[in-house]
Amino acid sequence: DELTVPNTSPDQVPPKKWEQIKGEAEYVGRKLEKVLEKSRNDSRRSGLTSGRLDRRQLGKVGLGDPHGFSVDLTGDEKKYDLVFVLDGSGSMRRGKIQTATEAIARLSVAAEDIGINVAVTGFRHGRAELIKPFSVDAEFARDKLLETDAGGGTPLAQALALARNLLETESHRGHKPMIITMTDGRPGDVEAVRKELKQTQAPIQSLTIATDAKPGNPPERADELKDYYDGHTYVFEPSRIEQQIDDLVSQMAGY
Repeated sequence: DELTVPNTSPDQVPPKKWEQIKGEAEYVGRKLEKVLEKSRNDSRRSGLTSGRLDRRQLGKVGLGDPHGFSVDLTGDEKKYDLVFVLDGSGSMRRGKIQTATEAIARLSVAAEDIGINVAVTGFRHGRAELIKPFSVDAEFARDKLLETDAGGGTPLAQALALARNLLETESHRGHKPMIITMTDGRPGDVEAVRKELKQTQAPIQSLTIATDAKPGNPPERADELKDYYDGHTYVFEPSRIEQQIDDLVSQMAGY
């Protein structure tokens, strides 16, 4: 019922820090562009509210669900709308929140540079928030993107619902939607997250920051949910974050 809308004045992040983020984003962007080019074959996007009636979805239409149409996509016209979900709970302190915010900032800049629309949702102090709308470039939301204040519980389900709502109301017609969560895998309500993952039509990738856990011994609640994501990656070593991000970026091309 309540939504925090960020101040987008970029006047707190040191210029050198942002230039570093942008420089690192160039490499990520080049790799992402190459991977996406390989995947830009002709395809069809279904589950839309307008377009060509998809016979496979006639049952939905008969039940009053408007998501029963599809559109054909030619190679060069395959576009993406991407929403990041950032965990800003208290358990993300001790360096994890900085790792997550910098990774999302890099990916946001990289994605926007190659024409992907990016929004960022998240939660801090127990409340879901809109960190960066689709309509605001990463450059002008950098203070919020790199905000390392963390505290409160983990209402991941609410932040996922906000991400889903953004895609349902603001996604561009014919674009392929994606959601990427970046969390330490300790949601307050596992069942609520599971329910949200099931009803979200957009593919959801998850990167779980488990730098305070031993490899092979991930957070229990994260392990319960991993099979409900379309793709899931653990980060056990901070030094591995770049490689894990590259792997996550590569998986985007499958959608």
